[in-house]
Amino acid sequence: MESAQGATRGADAGDRIAQLALQTANSTFDAQSILKEVTSSDGVTIDFRFLFINDAAGRLIGREPAETIGRTARELFAAQADWLIALWSAGLRSGEPIVEEIELRPGQPNSPWIRQQIVPLDGAVAITSHDITARKRAERDLWHLAHHDPLTGLPNRTLAETRIDRMVAKQASVVMFIDLDHFKAINDRLGHLAGDEMLSQVAARLRSCTRTDDVVARFGGDEFVICANEPHPEEAGIRLAEKIIDTMRYPFVIRGRHLSLTISIGMAYGRPGRSATELLRCADAAVYRSKQRGRDRWTLFDDALGRELAVRDLDDDALRTALDQHAIDFEAIPFSFLENQLIHSVVLAANWDHPTLGRRRVADYLAGVPDPELVARLDAELQRVDVGRVNQIVSVLPTHARARFVLHGELIDDMAILELERALSDSGLPARRWGIDVPSSVLGASGSTGRAVLSVLASLGVGVTLYGTARSLITNEDLGALGVTALQMDSAGVGRTAVLEDRVAATLAGLSAFATKLDLELLVAEVADSLSPVDLQAFGFVAAQGIGLSSVDPETRWGEWR
Repeated sequence: MESAQGATRGADAGDRIAQLALQTANSTFDAQSILKEVTSSDGVTIDFRFLFINDAAGRLIGREPAETIGRTARELFAAQADWLIALWSAGLRSGEPIVEEIELRPGQPNSPWIRQQIVPLDGAVAITSHDITARKRAERDLWHLAHHDPLTGLPNRTLAETRIDRMVAKQASVVMFIDLDHFKAINDRLGHLAGDEMLSQVAARLRSCTRTDDVVARFGGDEFVICANEPHPEEAGIRLAEKIIDTMRYPFVIRGRHLSLTISIGMAYGRPGRSATELLRCADAAVYRSKQRGRDRWTLFDDALGRELAVRDLDDDALRTALDQHAIDFEAIPFSFLENQLIHSVVLAANWDHPTLGRRRVADYLAGVPDPELVARLDAELQRVDVGRVNQIVSVLPTHARARFVLHGELIDDMAILELERALSDSGLPARRWGIDVPSSVLGASGSTGRAVLSVLASLGVGVTLYGTARSLITNEDLGALGVTALQMDSAGVGRTAVLEDRVAATLAGLSAFATKLDLELLVAEVADSLSPVDLQAFGFVAAQGIGLSSVDPETRWGEWR
């Protein structure tokens, strides 16, 4: 061992070191070096000095052996000297060989990595080094692939949640859930390559709106997440949300075409102590509210949304139990002719019994913020049409009336259509006794969830009712060719008061003219009893549900099958 003044610990130490150096001097495969301990006057290790280094080790550290021998770790590796000296000193004190992986030039591009085996000698260490740079780079690349989205290069959900947890643990933060509006239409119309290009450009714009230490991640599909530490998250979050929305309104150039895109944002504020999972769930609920309010806007998660989320949790639990027990049932909901209140048709609405809220409709659940896992299970459950139940209902209906199934937009796929074909065949009933209600939103899709759905249903001979808002129903003038026989307007478009506002009346007049031109029936659901049937008839409505039924004895009209 060498003191700060150069003294040695014992005469035999030099002999042993020299002997080992001779044994390794001709090695051309392993990188070998020997370093002698340097201590202060009070015996504290302060450095290590190179006594020997072969050519392989010199190449590994980027230095010639001749210029390395006699120099210390502090002279050659200033940035890492303290760490290396502590490591070698620990190996020397342990009396046993140790192995360590070391990055030689951290923070620099293409910094090499070595694996060192450190063997303690008398006042020195013998080090055998192996270049593991290729392995480390492969591990780094694999880690990056596992934690980043390959299309946009952004962190994926796994990495983002980890980083958000760290951020919200330190200080106040704002978390944003961002969903692209009508992105599926771009994929359907222009193809997935164009959709991928759009996603990449969206990611670039999001990065341009944020700081380098903010988290910008892609959660999958057309969903992105942002997390930013802010001392005043309320004000900063609103500014950032409006900046992002404005940035997205500029046209995108995709394959030579200028395309418009809007986004919906949900925001939640986090104080230290909240988890990423909790904040993301709140922001996710808020983004659905943005979409319900018309898209192209932001919504802040508040107490009211919190109460809705609590109810949703109860809904999820109750629905999960109902699915486990195969307890999803169909409720027969009658539509009556406005002229005489006789049965026009019966809608078979899927529902289940909630332990505290009573009867719950699947349609109401899907209109909220449904759990994706439960949506998939509902899809499978609702495809199992109870043919016997349908026959029972149809058998007591007037010959002109239909039993109408509701296809929810979230659940329409090839299997649903095939199951309907099978059920129709098994029922033995004429197709005209069946009706299918399809959401107007499918007209923006393609394949099995768009116009093809309507064409297939029309080929079966069933009556097709398109349901939605008045604006969504006034779509294309080829609805008749697609097999649509009726339009059903949501109750919200009519209102639940006895007075029709001028704005509503104008909307109804437009819808009526559209339906008359295409020779389609007009229906309306869940209208208040106080609204006059005469008013609705004046706008061309033929039948309604929930209007005037209080004046009819239910046992007389519906008691046999209700």
